Amino acid sequence: MPAIFKQPAATPQHVNVSGLLEALSFALDLTEGARPGHAVRTCVIGMRIGIALNLPEPLLHDLYYALLLKDVGCSSNAARLCQIVGNDEIEAKRLTKTTDWTRFDWNQVKYLLRNAHSRKNISRRVRGLASMVRASKDNAEQLIRLRCNKGASVVRDLGLSQGTAGAIFCLDEHWDGLGYPDRLAGHDIPLLARIVALAQVFEVFHQQFGPLSAIDVIQRRSGRWFDPTVVRVAVSLARQGQLSTGLTPEAVDRSIAEVQPEHHLILNDAYTVDNICLAFAGVVDAKSPYTYAHSSGVADTARRIGECLNLTPRELVTLRRAGLLHDIGKLSVPNSILDKPGALTPLEWKCIHQHPRYTFEILNRIGGFDQIAAIAASHHEKLDGTGYHLGHIAEEIPILTRILTVADMYDALSADRPYRRPLTHTQVIQRLHAQAPQAIDLTCLQALESFAQPTPSTYLN
Repeated sequence: MPAIFKQPAATPQHVNVSGLLEALSFALDLTEGARPGHAVRTCVIGMRIGIALNLPEPLLHDLYYALLLKDVGCSSNAARLCQIVGNDEIEAKRLTKTTDWTRFDWNQVKYLLRNAHSRKNISRRVRGLASMVRASKDNAEQLIRLRCNKGASVVRDLGLSQGTAGAIFCLDEHWDGLGYPDRLAGHDIPLLARIVALAQVFEVFHQQFGPLSAIDVIQRRSGRWFDPTVVRVAVSLARQGQLSTGLTPEAVDRSIAEVQPEHHLILNDAYTVDNICLAFAGVVDAKSPYTYAHSSGVADTARRIGECLNLTPRELVTLRRAGLLHDIGKLSVPNSILDKPGALTPLEWKCIHQHPRYTFEILNRIGGFDQIAAIAASHHEKLDGTGYHLGHIAEEIPILTRILTVADMYDALSADRPYRRPLTHTQVIQRLHAQAPQAIDLTCLQALESFAQPTPSTYLN
């Protein structure tokens, strides 16, 4: 992954990298259909198991980041899953968390009958359902491999260890050898992957059905999905009340601080923070084939506009980070909406309009990111009050947000979309001028025009 800056950049204020990753894990919960805080709670549970297994400090370090980032590759298979189920892939992912997809399950059947390909006419729906059944194993392997490869790649790009990357890559391997992506079995599966796999299932069942159900499900899957030794340790901790205490929203921050490996945390430098932002921009853009490199493109365009307007180095850092993370809330939007070729319904538009709010809620969890959160979450606001999600007007919209809005619109209009082909450079500029100065900032648009040039892709019809 290319570095954002060759030298560590000026930063508005100190950022705790562990806190940054914990907050960004809430974005991964969105795209997985998990309850908010799933990854953080899983991290607490998994670390308690690792500590009980007497793992050495370096392995605990690898385990900590594997638990937090276990779903970092999840957006990469969203479009494919949406295509397979012909509907909301987030709901499909939510279902798989509480069903044993390796065995016949009536909940899966009921989901398919109620949701799969439900927007199609009866004949096309029957064909779609039949195709899902015939290709179920191939589809499962493809989806898991997409996620595992992407997740391992991201953590390696972040400079994390091969132990962390391996744990994420092997997350869906099963003790009996019937998992994916490589059908590993028993002790061939990395120990850290075995811990993460159990911890995430325990967390889901504990949250939805309570501690007894969580204990029951890992015991029933012992020797099939899970390492029996890891199961015994987890059950022992659970029965002593030591595994799932302190997981409430009020207590979980303290709980995760207690299990952080003290001497092996990622360096809290600006270079690392920038690369984490870039990595998560890639996670967001991987969700849809129509948003490839959108976030990094917006960030680069916004920075160049900022340079034209003589922003300070510190403001440019803030602007670039906001650009990279402005759409992180879009992980909450199903691909059945993002990639829909036709007009959206009012309910679908309501879902779209909520993504800046999720962006704010996620980024506002990060210490030192309060300004970035406000700027990133306001990229759809308009000077005349017609934007969303807050409906702000001119005097409430600062210059950094105005820049980001213009950069976002420029990149979006220049790109291919499911409902239209990319516009030419001239068409994009004309559309932007049609909204300036009443809705978007004319000075920012003029700065954009001073350097933006037509590219071959903008001439596609």
